[in-house]
Amino acid sequence: MLPLLLSAALLQSSLSTHPPRRLEFETEDGMRIAGLLHAVSKNAPTVLLLPMYLHTKESFAPLVPELRGFGLNSLALDLRGHGESAPDLARRVRERDASVFRAMHLDVEAAVAALERRGFDTTRLALLGASVGCSVSVATLARKPAPFRAAVLMTPGARYLGVDTLADAKHWPGIPLLILSSEEEAPRVRKVAEALAGPRTTYRVVPGSGRHGTRMFGKVPGIEKEIARFLHGCFFPETRLLVPRYRAGEGGRGLGDSGGSRRTLRLRRAAGRTTFTLITYLKEKTFVLGAGVEGVFRGEVRWTLGIRSIRFRLDTSAPPSNPHSLEVDRAEGLPPPRASEDSFRGARRVLVKLDAGAWFDSPGPAVSLEFLPASKKRPGIRFPAKGRYLLEAIDRAPSGGTASRPSSSRPSRRR
Repeated sequence: MLPLLLSAALLQSSLSTHPPRRLEFETEDGMRIAGLLHAVSKNAPTVLLLPMYLHTKESFAPLVPELRGFGLNSLALDLRGHGESAPDLARRVRERDASVFRAMHLDVEAAVAALERRGFDTTRLALLGASVGCSVSVATLARKPAPFRAAVLMTPGARYLGVDTLADAKHWPGIPLLILSSEEEAPRVRKVAEALAGPRTTYRVVPGSGRHGTRMFGKVPGIEKEIARFLHGCFFPETRLLVPRYRAGEGGRGLGDSGGSRRTLRLRRAAGRTTFTLITYLKEKTFVLGAGVEGVFRGEVRWTLGIRSIRFRLDTSAPPSNPHSLEVDRAEGLPPPRASEDSFRGARRVLVKLDAGAWFDSPGPAVSLEFLPASKKRPGIRFPAKGRYLLEAIDRAPSGGTASRPSSSRPSRRR
């Protein structure tokens, strides 16, 4: 069986709970970071919690039960110079040394690596920051967006403690985002909300004062459940995607590099006069991920494969480029992907070819495809609309037939 088959156990989280566990790990620049892990299951999504200035991981205690009730793990961190993390930096933190805060994104990156080493699913992560934790969250997502599917910002600042969130917002990956602010701080928070505005951003002002960051807990009725429900909705439901598998000598004329077989899986979605298409199939040891556009599009196309991402620019008004230029994140040591661009039946297509055995672990990663227009005034297109596809390879049907698929799985209707 090919390593693209994902166990159905990943479709839902086990609600068995475990006692909180203290973690300690080292960052790239040698800082020791402490965290508190509340685990539901290693296969469940995990929310990384980043506290306010001079606050610690324990400040998220009111939120943890709600996250757990929605089937989500949580890992609360003491950022460097706070609590149990890198105590030698505590004086510099109190003196507001900007260089300390600008390096805090390394604490988050180390936390992701620590989860991965312990066998947790790091393809489904979210970030929740409060106050300066918001600044660190946006800085992290601007640099290493691939593992994260959603974020919550509780009272973000524009330029707080030396971290320029407005500058980092220029590299925002467009994931679902919930921004929360109190009434008294709304004028300041609005600048960040405008910088991060998009079709998947929600900005909510909660009533009252004295509700900065995690001080909302216990003061804003139902805020803990609202946050947990938002994050749960960003991870579930997952959708199975049945990928045609062709063996040597199969596929017929036009499959090969072009992916032209009628049995190649295609999912289509229209936006105005433009149609977007996801294309995928497996031919021998090569996995092909295709993105097609029929109509006008200029912007970025992004495949997310587990903790990795493959990005490229696409402009349907320009001539096709071969080979097509790719940006690949977190793929060190893997065979580089190859990409080609062409026109097929009036549509522009980019086909990315991967070594299936090297790129897909067992079980294989969940995937998603996004078309992100250069103009923020135009909405993006995402396959699936929420969550990611769970890949399952199936043998292609005999010539002239259709591929068999379980009656419970209808990818063309669940996008």
